[in-house]
Amino acid sequence: MVWASRGANAVERGLRPRVSLPTIQDVISGLVNSVFSIALSVSYAVLIFSGPLAGILPVGIGYGLVAATVTAMVFAAASGIPFAAAGPDSRPVAVLAALAAGVAADLAARGKAAAIGPTVLIGLVAGTLLTGLVLYLLGALRAGRWMRFLPYPVMGGFLAASGWLLMAGSVRVMTGIRLSFGGGCRARTMHWSSLSCWSSWRGISLPASP
Repeated sequence: MVWASRGANAVERGLRPRVSLPTIQDVISGLVNSVFSIALSVSYAVLIFSGPLAGILPVGIGYGLVAATVTAMVFAAASGIPFAAAGPDSRPVAVLAALAAGVAADLAARGKAAAIGPTVLIGLVAGTLLTGLVLYLLGALRAGRWMRFLPYPVMGGFLAASGWLLMAGSVRVMTGIRLSFGGGCRARTMHWSSLSCWSSWRGISLPASP
């Protein structure tokens, strides 16, 4: 994810802003971006390392903070966009959370609970490195222009599924309630007595009062 901060007008005019000493605005922008990036890293780690992975949540938060710091430093040093800052993105997090949950469930079913944490961490690191390598190759080969040939339903479906996974995961982390389509409502820790199991929106199920 890339956030724009200052200097956009110069870029629109085709000019690169001159390098100068940091100002108060630069310091404030850096502090705001840092706090925002830390909050995103922690929240995404909580989303990924939940349920059977809650025991290694501190390790996951550490990995997330280190990854966000390295990404921001590399982007600031190598990017040609002087007014932008890089940070964690939400869409890959939705996929990684689903991947981590699937691996944890599979290992738990095989009776290998002790291997859940290391396996998930290795999978996340390997997936991140592979994604970075593929993106680098796409950039080095100037293949990014081929992305416009991806069908709209593919992109729309990916974004819609990512949004659903993020929303459902957030609700599960905050309340212990698992949202699902088709009427299968499951809750581990609490029930909402004011809502019925069937909501009026697309069949999303919410827990009913006992």
